[in-house]
Amino acid sequence: MSERPGSGELLAGVAGFVLLISMFIFAWFGLEGFTGDAFDALDDWVNIVLVFTAFAGMALMLFGPDIPRADVAPLGAVTLGLGALSTLIVLIHIIAPPGVEAGAVSVDFDPEFGVWFGLIACAAVAAGGYLAMREEGAFAPSGPTQQTPPPPPGPPPAS
Repeated sequence: MSERPGSGELLAGVAGFVLLISMFIFAWFGLEGFTGDAFDALDDWVNIVLVFTAFAGMALMLFGPDIPRADVAPLGAVTLGLGALSTLIVLIHIIAPPGVEAGAVSVDFDPEFGVWFGLIACAAVAAGGYLAMREEGAFAPSGPTQQTPPPPPGPPPAS
């Protein structure tokens, strides 16, 4: 690495690592006598999105300082988009937890500690992507720019 990562890149990378670890170690949803990590409790497509989000955050931290500064904003935009999407998906799964149907009986799982940890990590990845874009000037101030008035005319020519 030639440069140190910026604060947004660092936040996205650490949060991506935390998200990936939380998916393996902590229980996301549970039922009395059963707890499952993110891979057990969530659908496959959700796991793919969450893993891509984690790797996007870590890639922003690891490769962001080495790529040309003009190209950091697009990488930050991808990280921001995946982080926001993942935050929304995890929030929806907290509101409507996954369940199991066996015939006429349906059982919903209860959110456990890991899902809250994952939600915070997803939001932090999104925030890191936003900050990385902002550090590179991707968000220019909007609105009219102030122009300096033209200089006053000089004295009239002598006749």
